[in-house]
Amino acid sequence: MSDQVSDLSTQFQALQQQYQTIAMQKEQSALQVLELERAEKEVDASTGDVFKAAGPILLKADKKTVQESLKDEKETAAIRMKRLETQEKSVREKLEEMQKRLMETYKVSK
Repeated sequence: MSDQVSDLSTQFQALQQQYQTIAMQKEQSALQVLELERAEKEVDASTGDVFKAAGPILLKADKKTVQESLKDEKETAAIRMKRLETQEKSVREKLEEMQKRLMETYKVSK
């Protein structure tokens, strides 16, 4: 195998790892958005006291403040997820292009 094929192969593997990392982060962000949406629904539906976690303890909190905080966190997570989707698409396109180059280079080196 030529040095060029070996170098391209190494770059391809690194790009695959980057793609997997981005996909995993995107999935975590999506789960975070879902969790925050559930929390929003619970807070909206509550008629009694509302509590917010502060480390290992729960503190009584103002319902409006908790709702605003959850909304802000959800927006931040959604923005992060969109950014990760953009990165994922870009890396996927690079992977496809690199795969073509790798196949062409491999055919030429045979």
